[in-house]
Amino acid sequence: AAAAAAGACLCVAASQSKPASASAAPEAARCLTKSFIADAAAQVAPSLVNITTTASTPFGMQQSSGSGFIIDEEGVIVTNMHVVRAALSHGGSVTVTLSD
Repeated sequence: AAAAAAGACLCVAASQSKPASASAAPEAARCLTKSFIADAAAQVAPSLVNITTTASTPFGMQQSSGSGFIIDEEGVIVTNMHVVRAALSHGGSVTVTLSD
């Protein structure tokens, strides 16, 4: 407990691509620091996008917003259907804003 309070990190072994043998050298461990969530968020932040939609429905003008992620080099974006449903169903517009 004293080590954790002193800022020690939690170490996890990297996954192996082949079974370990008695003669195999141990893999390097990766340490998770206190800020590992913030560090992970900083790494993926460039792929985060903001999505806004507008659609004219039988109930009037409907707007929606949400987030999504760019998942490949071609710019494919993944988001939840509820973010874009009205715009897709009623010929509305979808606007994507990049994080930078």
